[in-house]
Amino acid sequence: MAYWDHAKWMSILTLADRFMMDDIKNEAIRSIDKLDNFPSSIDKIVSGNKFHSKWVREGYKELVLRQSPLTADEGSKLGVKHAMLCAATREKYIRDKS
Repeated sequence: MAYWDHAKWMSILTLADRFMMDDIKNEAIRSIDKLDNFPSSIDKIVSGNKFHSKWVREGYKELVLRQSPLTADEGSKLGVKHAMLCAATREKYIRDKS
């Protein structure tokens, strides 16, 4: 099989999910996990909420542990509730770390 990038596997995952092809969906998830190259932590959370919950936890962990706070664009993509939760968790982590 030729090398498929993240975007191609996400397309396959989207179609497999839409047409309830569980075996193909699971293969796409496994393949995406092996690539480990989501475009961003936000994309990991958004995709995880839609397809595979493990990605949600990984995405939030990356956001909490990184140096920079959420940007307005990232907060918009997450939605107010999740952006606030992420910001609060990050603040608590930073305070507890000090």
